[in-house]
Amino acid sequence: AFSPVDDKYILSPGEAFFVQRPVDEENITFTAAGRQTHRHPLDIQVPANAPAYAQAASRMVYNLTLVGEDMTDRTRVVLNERASMDYELQCDASKFMSENADQAQLYTVCGDVRYAINERPAADCQAMLGMQIGKSGSYTLSIAEDAPSSVVVLDRLLGTSTTLEPGEGYTFVAEPGTIENRFTVRFNAEATGIDQMAEGVEKADTPAYNLAGQRVDADKYQGVVVKKNRKQLQK
Repeated sequence: AFSPVDDKYILSPGEAFFVQRPVDEENITFTAAGRQTHRHPLDIQVPANAPAYAQAASRMVYNLTLVGEDMTDRTRVVLNERASMDYELQCDASKFMSENADQAQLYTVCGDVRYAINERPAADCQAMLGMQIGKSGSYTLSIAEDAPSSVVVLDRLLGTSTTLEPGEGYTFVAEPGTIENRFTVRFNAEATGIDQMAEGVEKADTPAYNLAGQRVDADKYQGVVVKKNRKQLQK
């Protein structure tokens, strides 16, 4: 799945593609200005009348990739306080699963939806990963070099917590099948653009974590500024 807000993708002559149409859009217009005879993407500015979710300065885009011996797949999580936890046609995209049984596939899971693009408020600053593994072997989960911050990968099977800086990967062994309860990625709360937690939020509903991915007492953070520097968070 590609997003016109975040991706530069060139359609080749005769190439087929699916479009996810927002319910309030009846037509899609391809203008002559978009035609080109080279493979260098044009810079397209977000129009002034674009939806609020596309204009939000606090959007944090995390591109995750799953690489196997000869297979690669990717998924995206976008933290945006103007987005909803529910599925939104304007910014989310469901996962189109490959018919190739050997293909390694990566997505996020929220409720009963498998997301290729998951745009959502930071909430607890984490997302559950789902994978479809076709072959036994070694796989690497990595975060793109342009990620706004590091992420923590929680591996429930091994009981490990690994911090990945942008451009780094986490390697593991998996058997064929569907994996939807093993991996969680936790995003660096310092980079979400959230300055305050909501007043009156219960501790159980809003866990707080330090930069090492360790859960800490959230009571003292309720209703106060929690966007602090690295040294303060580590304390």
